[in-house]
Amino acid sequence: MEKILQFALTGNTSAMAFNWIYNPAYLTALSKKQSLLFQPILKEHYEKSEKSYFAYPHATVGSVSYQGEILKWLIGALKENPDLSAEDYLNLVFEQSKPGGDYQGFVETYTRSLIINRLAKMQRLELDPVEINDDNLVGFIPYIAVKTLGLPPKKAIELTRAFSNLEDYETFFYIFDEILEGLENKSFKDVIKDAVSKVPSPLKDRFDKALTESTDAFIKNTVNTACHYPDAVPLLFHILYHTDSFEAALNLNASLGGASCDRGTLIGFFYSVNGTIPLDAPPF
Repeated sequence: MEKILQFALTGNTSAMAFNWIYNPAYLTALSKKQSLLFQPILKEHYEKSEKSYFAYPHATVGSVSYQGEILKWLIGALKENPDLSAEDYLNLVFEQSKPGGDYQGFVETYTRSLIINRLAKMQRLELDPVEINDDNLVGFIPYIAVKTLGLPPKKAIELTRAFSNLEDYETFFYIFDEILEGLENKSFKDVIKDAVSKVPSPLKDRFDKALTESTDAFIKNTVNTACHYPDAVPLLFHILYHTDSFEAALNLNASLGGASCDRGTLIGFFYSVNGTIPLDAPPF
């Protein structure tokens, strides 16, 4: 099962040099001159692309995004305590990410809200709690962790509730299960097509177009490249459907920019079934 983690982290770090660049035209042009995978992070790309957020200035080749770090923390904690609760998960993320914690780097909105709430309580400040009900790809981190360790599916659902009350995550967990099962004897194209047929409304139209629209048209007319799951998961399906290898999927993913690291985590997760890690990937 540790193979899942290796593939997921490889997918995550593959696009780190261009994560949160929101200019696919710039990245596509750059990809014709050089590989976009496993590259050093250069601020000049963020400046030249204009539409970007330079969140990881100290990252190096092999570094993972904040969600990649959470995945590693959670798997480590679940190994020690398979009964880890949602509250334990929140405590874990807080202790690692708080000012003075072991993790030094960018933290995402849901964690900033968690930190504000915890510090306000610790300081006995009379502040209304900041609501945490996230719709980003972080909601899939417990699912990947549970699959990595072979824990019961209900544990993923329980832990996801730490940061989100949205029911769509549970729906996608079951769809993802069917993809994993189908990949044992079917192609990605076939299993993604089957999976799209299971997506409920109102997201169904986006997933249908993931299979039929060109990449340029899909991003222009249907989804964006951000981390919110109503955009990111259809785009993930589009990438998996329109490529035929792990490396090809990672290349297309990196060329689209946006939340490319965290989409890459899921790409790696699925390719752990029967994929091959690129030769130039850093070891984990």
